[in-house]
Amino acid sequence: MGAVATGSMATSTLAGFGDAALDRVLEVFNSGEHIARHSACGVLSEMLDAKNAPKVSNPVSRQKIKDALIRAAGDQSGLMRLGGVEGLAKLKDPDVIPLIRNLSMNDPFKPVRDAANEALKKLGLNTHFSEPSSGLR
Repeated sequence: MGAVATGSMATSTLAGFGDAALDRVLEVFNSGEHIARHSACGVLSEMLDAKNAPKVSNPVSRQKIKDALIRAAGDQSGLMRLGGVEGLAKLKDPDVIPLIRNLSMNDPFKPVRDAANEALKKLGLNTHFSEPSSGLR
């Protein structure tokens, strides 16, 4: 699992394992080492990609990923928040819309605000209104 910080090939491979790798990826995510945490956040986000999502379709796994990405979106590191927002958008979960909206308006790191605004657009939301598209209901 030390390979989690080595690059996109390792990230893609781990994400493809889905549930089988989730708990170990979460251990790395919860570690204190910044680069490894950021890489683990990327793996969690990639687990939600269309090609990998069926491998983490179990509600418990999805909740674990959601909880970790919410923590990432609230991290002190702008890069962690960026990764958190990108992953949360893939969840298509209406519960995270207020968090994404808040980041789109108030995050001090412009790339996070931009990613949050892009996430809201992908979710079918105008950045000034809170009505979700029919795909979120």
